[in-house]
Amino acid sequence: MTSTVICMLGISGGIGGSVATALLRHGFLLRALVRDPAALSPQWAERHNVELVPGNAMNAADVAAAAVGCSAIFHGVNPAGYRDWDKLVLPMIDNTIAAARAAGGARVVLPGTIYNFDPIATPLLDEHSPQRPKGEKGNIRRGLERRLEDAAGTGVPTLMDAYIARIGGIARAQSQLVEIAKRNAAAGSRVPRFAYEAMSRQSRALSAGAPFAGPGTNVVWTDAQAKIEGLLKSGKIDRARAAAYKTAAHEALIAHWGPAYAEQAAWFEAEVPRADVVATGVGKNPNGKAYYEMALASGTTTRLTPDEVHRIGLAEVARIKVEMETIKTQVGFEGSLPEFFRYVRDTARFYYPNTDAGRQAYIDAATAHVDFMKQQVPRFFGTLPKADVVVKRVEGYREIPGAPQHYFLSTPDGSRPGVYYLHLSDMRAMPIPQLEVISYHEALPGHHMNFAIAQEMTGVPEFRKFLDINAYQEGWGLYTEKLGKEMGGYRDPYSDFGRLSTEIWRAIRLVLDAGLHAKGWTEEQAVAYYRDNSPAAEGQIRAEVQRYIVWPGQAAGYKIGMLKIEELRKRAESELGERFDLKEFHDTILGGGQMPLPLLERRVGEWIETRKHG
Repeated sequence: MTSTVICMLGISGGIGGSVATALLRHGFLLRALVRDPAALSPQWAERHNVELVPGNAMNAADVAAAAVGCSAIFHGVNPAGYRDWDKLVLPMIDNTIAAARAAGGARVVLPGTIYNFDPIATPLLDEHSPQRPKGEKGNIRRGLERRLEDAAGTGVPTLMDAYIARIGGIARAQSQLVEIAKRNAAAGSRVPRFAYEAMSRQSRALSAGAPFAGPGTNVVWTDAQAKIEGLLKSGKIDRARAAAYKTAAHEALIAHWGPAYAEQAAWFEAEVPRADVVATGVGKNPNGKAYYEMALASGTTTRLTPDEVHRIGLAEVARIKVEMETIKTQVGFEGSLPEFFRYVRDTARFYYPNTDAGRQAYIDAATAHVDFMKQQVPRFFGTLPKADVVVKRVEGYREIPGAPQHYFLSTPDGSRPGVYYLHLSDMRAMPIPQLEVISYHEALPGHHMNFAIAQEMTGVPEFRKFLDINAYQEGWGLYTEKLGKEMGGYRDPYSDFGRLSTEIWRAIRLVLDAGLHAKGWTEEQAVAYYRDNSPAAEGQIRAEVQRYIVWPGQAAGYKIGMLKIEELRKRAESELGERFDLKEFHDTILGGGQMPLPLLERRVGEWIETRKHG
């Protein structure tokens, strides 16, 4: 958490309110200048971390007073009733700039709008799109930005200044992290050798390449130059300022970034000989048993013991393998289940070609599955998100070979859809049998439903809309993988096998997490168990096991959350009989936002009692 104070101008507006909500979620304190605090929504008036200051953004003294001690000013304000907008908005930004200077160089944040762009010439926008406004409103908006650009040369920082400051500030953060690691090591708590070696490689990579030693160009220096060139190309800065930015970024990298990561890498390398070659869990560390029990409670939000989690995992693996055997027989495969694992994993027919056409075929198939679910969800849910969900390939600059697909949140008002993103640079990492199940998990009826519905809730405290509770959200994702079968999915038996492959993966996590951290299993024991019970590739298995070793408790939340939702559904069906309504059950699970599993159980119990007597 941070105690940084942000001055908010326009907190009652749509954009200002959304920004304020996000800032509060990240621990910032807000000081909002408002014309009439008494008329403001209780959403803001009753919060301990929002200070309301009466005043008018048209009054320079009011703005300056509100900005005292603030590190940034969010300028999202308009004249009252939008009267004389064209005449008043520029004087208002002048007041904000003056207040930023008076506050000692506070940053000014101005949200952009589509009015700055020509919709015909630039139908798709990104941060480097040239600003060619059409109409008076766009020209005035561009004038606002020019005011800020001019001010940036005389003491008001821009986002590029902030970016460069962060490059320089990394040294302090890294030093603190290394100090914590040193204290842990001195107390006898070390990660296994593979983790120190991996962190050393990553640290060396981040401090290699121009402007440092070694071949190639450092990734951060490349990014900084690209950002500066983008600002120059779009006309937001001139060549002199671009040159100054490049010099400042170069100096920050040389003086702070490079030395910080080099020092970090050196410490990791010094620890390698002291670290265990045979990797095990935290149970061997001082107080490791209590630490793991705490981590498991945090990851599952339950009081399950390591022994209970381990036993649940073993039972689930055995159950799922029986279902896998059934599908193996159904498709006519005559070998053993491990041989079937290898057949599905290694046969070319189960992968799209590693070509543009193959990637498009994967996108088309994923889109078809999501579109199918769009037709089905009204039969299974009463409350539906306002926002749509779409399927997209991850942008090239952030695509990682073999990285998992993921969901990106829609906006609360539904104006921007949720996005199901696909990493497609390595098609051998994207098996076709798992395409359908992952589409359901990440998009519909999975994460788009739980995230979008939560943030669209009304009449609840803001924090309820944005909680991040792994056992709930991933438990829901896994539950919907199986729900997809009820909804008409998995008509291809290999897709159904793909569903079971992802479910057994999460069951294996229970076995391994408790095995590694509470039962003394080694990395190799865990890898062998995983290999014997899953069609996953060797590289994925090794990476997963190493993840469990360095992140105790987290991986257990997925399957435990799913089992709890299934348990609650069975309880409701049993107690309600003909009164059971699946739509209402799902609305009850999703309608309160993310919550620990015991609270979810209480919520469902209250719904059951209401249905009994309703």
